[in-house]
Amino acid sequence: MIETEIMTDKTELDSSLLDLPLPQLTKTTITSEYWASQHQAQRLNSVDVDLQSFWTYYNKECVRALHNGGRYVALRSHRDVVDCIHKLKSGMLRHDIKEELREKLTAPHDNEDEMLDNSIDLAASLLLMMSFCSFAYGFSGRSHLRWSHGSLESFVAAYFDPGTAHLAKENVKMEKIFTARNLCRIAGLDVVWTDNLVDHLRLTDDDRRVHVFHHASFLHVQQQSAESLLPKGLAEETLQTLALLFPSSDTETRKWFSQLSEAGLDKRAIQCGQLKTDHRQTERFRFWNDRLVVLKQVFDEAQPKSLSQWWYDRRNGVQWYCSLIANVPNTDCHPLIPVVKRYTFWVAVLVLVLTIFFGLVQSVEGALQVFASMKPVHILAALAGVAFAFGTLFCLSSNHAIIWLTAFLFCNLILLFVTVRHIQLQENRRNFKRSKQATLNQRINLHEYYLFVLGSGGHTKEMLMMMDDGYCSFETFHRRYLISSGDTMSQNHVVDYEADLKELCTKEGTQTGSYDTVTVTRARKVHQSLLTTPYTALLSILDIFPALMNPPTNVVGARMRYPTCIFTNGPATGFFVGLAAHLLKLLYVVSETSMHIIYIESWARITTLSLTGKLFYYTGIADVLVQHKEVAEKYNVEYCGELVFNARQET
Repeated sequence: MIETEIMTDKTELDSSLLDLPLPQLTKTTITSEYWASQHQAQRLNSVDVDLQSFWTYYNKECVRALHNGGRYVALRSHRDVVDCIHKLKSGMLRHDIKEELREKLTAPHDNEDEMLDNSIDLAASLLLMMSFCSFAYGFSGRSHLRWSHGSLESFVAAYFDPGTAHLAKENVKMEKIFTARNLCRIAGLDVVWTDNLVDHLRLTDDDRRVHVFHHASFLHVQQQSAESLLPKGLAEETLQTLALLFPSSDTETRKWFSQLSEAGLDKRAIQCGQLKTDHRQTERFRFWNDRLVVLKQVFDEAQPKSLSQWWYDRRNGVQWYCSLIANVPNTDCHPLIPVVKRYTFWVAVLVLVLTIFFGLVQSVEGALQVFASMKPVHILAALAGVAFAFGTLFCLSSNHAIIWLTAFLFCNLILLFVTVRHIQLQENRRNFKRSKQATLNQRINLHEYYLFVLGSGGHTKEMLMMMDDGYCSFETFHRRYLISSGDTMSQNHVVDYEADLKELCTKEGTQTGSYDTVTVTRARKVHQSLLTTPYTALLSILDIFPALMNPPTNVVGARMRYPTCIFTNGPATGFFVGLAAHLLKLLYVVSETSMHIIYIESWARITTLSLTGKLFYYTGIADVLVQHKEVAEKYNVEYCGELVFNARQET
């Protein structure tokens, strides 16, 4: 049985370094040869340890080393690497290992020394996860160890010797807030995951990136292996730095880490536990002391550069409070001081929110008063100035937070303008209604231009009946009928109505005035899907604007460019006509005394308003009239009587 296992192992190890993926038996054999006995290797390759991230690194390094047909290294199989590692673990000098490898070469090479040195460096890199290889054909961005003589163990021990620290031994406390997540969101650092233990906690790119060695499973293996060449305590201390940066008890850090999708990332890095308060001192770290001190200094000195960093920064939460009480005697003795210090930040936030709220209320109130007294030209000039200022800030800013804030303020400015202008139009409509009341109750010989929105079927017939009140003097009166596309019935009703009106006026010896018809896209057909309604409604509005803006081609049109009143009684198109007219007045395109919108609810509605009526009622863009007292009392709108039955009544 033993002989069979040995032969199997030999077969597995003799496979090429480029034969991927590695079988599980090959992984188990390599693990035992590197760090443990066969029994320990089976445990180290279990699910609990999970060396998958190491094998990803192993495959990547082998592929990189055998680049260009393997002309830069002499190793070809896993057994070649294992044999070289045995020599490294035995304490052989680098020169001796190189000579033994030279004797095994089957043919001379021009770059023989380079191949042998790279082979030794590759084996050392795979054994310790430290970068010894520095090939001339590529750039990895990693730090490389220059091992030229002596044994590997003595070289690594000298490199990590705590006595060679460059910074003075100064104890620095690292608070709970000092985590990798906060390094990113408060200090603005980027965490760069590295496979090179030498780069652990190294700052690069002008102190904007911190490298973190994430292979916690590999470090656990080094802890358990009696044959590890790492200096005693290095693996344990490196795991403690991971526990410091990725505390397993911190829910937010765990959630942040779980969202990372880096390929080959060792998930056990978040399972290293957490450090107690007395262990979060830099003096507790012998190997990583210097880099922790520098990293902590960068974290403490980092100034927030965005709104999110200001929000998450809790490092100086009581600084402003301390400056206020610095000259007050015996402040530390007051029992409320610890409580106040604890909640100082939130008190400041509350004060800021209340200040903004009351300031906004006061600003809106002042804006309403000023807006009501300003002339249209002044309003447009002020809005143009504010828009220009915000637009300039938007273009010059590279900070996303300021851009979003600018967009938010600009949207609020538009909302404020629309609200105030809408209120202004409602008040002016009431005044216009009162001033025109006498004119509406009696016919006088003035130029008038009315627009009537006709709907299919009953709506059109009802509108024409309300118009046909027996009056027949329309010499300076123009009627425009707005009809939806495909509504031939309304077209025929208009022709019949105008013919009857002409006959009546001829008998009375008066003039019928003039009329025209305009066809627009129907806003919504009967039983049309709600999904397609927005599209047809948009087409309808695009047709409605020319219908409102183009004047009649007669003497009335020469005097009155826009309709004085717009009448509608229920079709959906009527609401879009009213909305378009309200928008034109909202933007000062037409006069506020033009396009007075009057909605007369259908006589068939005896208990409630129709959908179109409710839209007019709740938006407040039209005068709503109803023909039943019950509806008038329910909605508190004007009762105009049963107009539909007033047809051909002499006045």
